[in-house]
Amino acid sequence: MPSPAFLVLATLAALILLPACGESPAPQTPTPAPDTETTPAQPRTELAAVEAFNAYRLNASVGNGQTALDHVHPSYFDAVQRHIDLALDAERDEVSALSFADRYAVFAMRVRGEPAVLRTITPRDFAKLAIDEGWIETAIMAAAMVESVSLLPEGSSQPTGAEITVSLGGRTNPSTLPMLYEDGAWLVDLATLMQRGAASAEKMAEVLGEDADEFMAVALSARAGKAEIVDLYAPIGRE
Repeated sequence: MPSPAFLVLATLAALILLPACGESPAPQTPTPAPDTETTPAQPRTELAAVEAFNAYRLNASVGNGQTALDHVHPSYFDAVQRHIDLALDAERDEVSALSFADRYAVFAMRVRGEPAVLRTITPRDFAKLAIDEGWIETAIMAAAMVESVSLLPEGSSQPTGAEITVSLGGRTNPSTLPMLYEDGAWLVDLATLMQRGAASAEKMAEVLGEDADEFMAVALSARAGKAEIVDLYAPIGRE
């Protein structure tokens, strides 16, 4: 039987893995990003939302981070920049006061990120690095299947969002993945997805009686192949 720590780790892993899920199995062929300046706006339909989601997934699955991120809502990059700044500067008290989702993102950067890189990298390039370095596992993408799509607001003739329900071949409970329609294109709302995943992991840690921060230190250090447990509360610094 899996240990409680393993179960929490599996849920935490979803913060990184689930953003890459899509309809599958499918040929791993990258799909060009939409160019809203030269092509017509995408229709506000369920099919168009799924196609945009799969364009992100397929490009991410083959390590084509630059094109995959063209299908991501810019709010995600705002969140990544905030987490980079926190990873570099935030002391223990400030980190402790963060939400579970923010703490996990900061901790992951402090464990995985190279200090010299984090000091100069842009949020988009950091997200691209995560894809190009294989931090998102293609096996998870291949197992995913789209179960349903709901346009939002419900019944609107001009939907501004969508919820795509994805299953992983019965191995996990279905997950609902948000999309936003903006400037004529469907975009994956990774910022909201990360918050949802963190909330689920936090609830699981509470149920299992695990100290989430201590567990994250052990789990993240082990996954990154660190010989010693990283001090997650120590800021990286600007120099």
